[in-house]
Amino acid sequence: MAPSAANQPKPKRFRRREAVLGVAIQLINDVGLRGMTFVEVANKLGIVATGIAYYFRRKEQLASACYISSLERIQGFIDSADGATVEGRLKSFLSNYCRYLEEATAGRALAIVRFDEVRVLADPAVDHAIAQTFGKFRKLLRDPTDRHSRVSNAHAHLLFSWIFWMPALLERHSEDEYDAIAGIVLRIWLGGVSVQPLIGGRLHASTYQSPRRDDRAEDFLKAATKVLNEQGYAGASVERISAALNVTKGSFYHHNEAKDDLVLSCFERSLALVQMAKHDAARLTAPGAEKLWALAVHLIEHQLLGEAPLLSMSALMTLPKHIRADLLHKSDRIINGFVLLFTEGMQDGSIRTTSPVVAAWMLSSMINAAVDLRAWVPDLTVDNVADLFVRPFFEGYTKSSA
Repeated sequence: MAPSAANQPKPKRFRRREAVLGVAIQLINDVGLRGMTFVEVANKLGIVATGIAYYFRRKEQLASACYISSLERIQGFIDSADGATVEGRLKSFLSNYCRYLEEATAGRALAIVRFDEVRVLADPAVDHAIAQTFGKFRKLLRDPTDRHSRVSNAHAHLLFSWIFWMPALLERHSEDEYDAIAGIVLRIWLGGVSVQPLIGGRLHASTYQSPRRDDRAEDFLKAATKVLNEQGYAGASVERISAALNVTKGSFYHHNEAKDDLVLSCFERSLALVQMAKHDAARLTAPGAEKLWALAVHLIEHQLLGEAPLLSMSALMTLPKHIRADLLHKSDRIINGFVLLFTEGMQDGSIRTTSPVVAAWMLSSMINAAVDLRAWVPDLTVDNVADLFVRPFFEGYTKSSA
């Protein structure tokens, strides 16, 4: 019997192009867009740089192909998800996705590219692929009885964000644990982490006192954080940050030694704000689930107000390695603090028995995703974000769709 088309060997040109994509994706994931160059890709493949230009004329074209390739793979997993219910489709998708990530970790398939710097490209083709993928996630989660597109959009964005961060979570586990992690994510999505519906109290957070006595310097911190969240490290130039405040480069350097110093200060400020909110939540006289709810809502509302946003993890991942390593270590401490709150909730019976590490990662990803939420839910406000975006994590997707 003749082999099927799917099993037939791929043409040599296709295989070489896939090899170029594979190396480029790995470089983007390791050193960012700036570090992914034709020379670096060629060196890793053992060919001359002009050999890359045979497949991609410009570096930007290669970068776009990396993002589109990953998005098309994710779309394929959504399209092949079986099931007449949301639970069935989501279970099938997560299983297929994690199985693919296992293959990628073993080097038998292309890795999924990190999307931290995708905005820097400003490529309409990539933007279209993202919109297509988002639409497929909406369809995957769609309940025929749900006619509120706002709800569907918020839920799709939340799932979209978790999927993009899953490789970062899974790389901390052995490959034989990937299916178990997928099962935990599915159970949290469907049933939430809270044992009972939440009262939904608010956090009365302490007032943040900036270590910078100069108000103008504090303005630079806020402006730089916004630009970093929107453009990543490479796109957050001194000119862009200065333009956000309508000042000159001379004024920038009057208040800041260098761009990297300002970037470090942005993270330290965000870290201090989250730590302060976490401590305030821990002091609440309430079950662990209510503490976590109050913390999550407070931090997400803080992002939406826009006056003093937090630096997102996506922005952090775009920093050069020599800056990023120490900051990632400090960021892990934040997640470890979330782990303790989940553990407390399980001990007092307000949080379901689950992996506190996975739950803490999902909470952190949800807070991070709030930066982009308005792009998908334009009429989002501080009054409705808790029910639209936060409640699914605590009480489950099905209850929050009602």
